[in-house]
Amino acid sequence: MLDPAICTKVSDFFQTSVLNRLEDFHAQLMEGNLWEVESTLCDLSKELHNTILEELPSTAQAFSANHQAPKGVKMQQRTHSIRISTGKQITVDSPYYKQRPVNCSSTRRPLLEHWQAIDCTSPLLMDRVGFMSMLAPSYELACQSVNKFGIEICLSSVQKITTRLAHQ
Repeated sequence: MLDPAICTKVSDFFQTSVLNRLEDFHAQLMEGNLWEVESTLCDLSKELHNTILEELPSTAQAFSANHQAPKGVKMQQRTHSIRISTGKQITVDSPYYKQRPVNCSSTRRPLLEHWQAIDCTSPLLMDRVGFMSMLAPSYELACQSVNKFGIEICLSSVQKITTRLAHQ
């Protein structure tokens, strides 16, 4: 069930960060400052993304409550940090299989598999980093590129994510 607090947070965010600033955006556009308006809107979009995905821990909790381990497999709760497409890490508690299920290609972390996350990296972040790594002649340039577009991630993370993606 959706936490009512997240609805309030999103509503308050729109009110204070977007609706209350519409006249400012209009004035900036009238002054010819399209770059500033677009830049601000991109930053606000990133903030909204992070605000909404702060719901991941409660969603993980709901998944865990409804999840059943395969027959004969012992399960426990473990903490995982999932890196979302903005680069932010969000910590969730989720089921963990103490041993890999027999005759199953499933991972030991069913929630991450359910969300199609590869080694605690969201699918969209994996896609963006993988794409930039493919285009750039080096990991360093790929890292600079994803940072330029608002993804807060370090060089070693770009290398690890690219390597994991290649293994998949």
